[in-house]
Amino acid sequence: MPGSSFAPVPFDAEAEPARFYAQLYARVRAEGRRPRRRLADLQIASIAGAHGRPLVTRNPADFTGLASLVEPIAVQPTGPRDQARGVTCARDVSYRPGSRGVSAILLR
Repeated sequence: MPGSSFAPVPFDAEAEPARFYAQLYARVRAEGRRPRRRLADLQIASIAGAHGRPLVTRNPADFTGLASLVEPIAVQPTGPRDQARGVTCARDVSYRPGSRGVSAILLR
């Protein structure tokens, strides 16, 4: 991502992230929610979970009900604009203007 201070980790056909994705998908369905609406969130969470890493997000509600499988960490507001919008984000994480959320996986 241009302007970011981290390297993206792709969601690919590795066995462990795919298995983890299936667990998350099943959990979301069991709670009566629509997994398809959360595709990107579930892919991000499955990569984090498969690597045993926490997931940093400004929208922890996107991962409601998944805390037993992944560790979502909400980041604090960094400026008045974010606070006014009720958004939490890390200033060193770049995101597309108008996007609803940003999530990252801590790999260190």
